[in-house]
Amino acid sequence: MTDEEINISVARKLGWKECDGHELWPKNYCHSIEAAWEVVEQPGLFVEVNKKLNRKFGEEKIWTTYYCTLWKDGEFDDGKVYSVEADTAPMAICLAFLKLDEKEP
Repeated sequence: MTDEEINISVARKLGWKECDGHELWPKNYCHSIEAAWEVVEQPGLFVEVNKKLNRKFGEEKIWTTYYCTLWKDGEFDDGKVYSVEADTAPMAICLAFLKLDEKEP
C-alpha cells in the first residue's frame, strides 16, 4: 500500500465519506502523530505504542523501530490483538488499525 492508500483507508475506517460524489483529501495519518492520535482516541480501543532501539552485534549503528499493539475492549482475552512494527509511530498505529477486525490476528 502507498502512503496515500493507507491515509484513505484509515480515514474511511474512521468514518470518512465522499461528499456529493467527490472524495475529500484525508489527513496524513501515516506521517503525522497528531493525525494518527485520532485512531488512539477511538472509544473502546486500547493502544500500546513502544519504541525499540536496535543494534546489530559488533556494530555501532543504532536505529529505532516502533511497535503498535491494538485491541478492542473485551477482545484481549479472545486473542484478537494486532501488533505491527514500522519505522515511525504514526505508521505503526495506522497499520495496526487497518488490521483490526481482520479474520485472523
